[in-house]
Amino acid sequence: MRQHITEEEFEQLVAEGFNALPQEFRDRIENLSIRIEEDPSPETLAYMGITPPGTLLGLFTGASIKHRAAVLMPHLPDAVTLYRGPILDSVKTMDELREQVCEVLWHELGHYFGMNEREIREAQGLPWPAEGYAPDA
Repeated sequence: MRQHITEEEFEQLVAEGFNALPQEFRDRIENLSIRIEEDPSPETLAYMGITPPGTLLGLFTGASIKHRAAVLMPHLPDAVTLYRGPILDSVKTMDELREQVCEVLWHELGHYFGMNEREIREAQGLPWPAEGYAPDA
């Protein structure tokens, strides 16, 4: 599917996913950059201990809201990165793509809000433990 959607169309799906967040969550987001990259770097995959490469769909980097109060110094914007290539490779239809983009975005924003994997999956109504995830709480 990678060749059937433009970067601009993908960006629009990300914007739609963000706008679908409940207003109460959008109002709490500050100092956050949402990025789209084609693929995670080999360094990112190695640091995260992830193999094969196509399994990392998104990543949150920064200090979660829960931990931000403990940081007294200003810091760079936190970031949510969506990896376009692996996301496109994980779906077959536009409907699946729309759902996947939204799920990945919301999942990474869950980390921004300080939720762990279990809390995010439970908030999404998904089973825990999830296949491929190691419990972290």
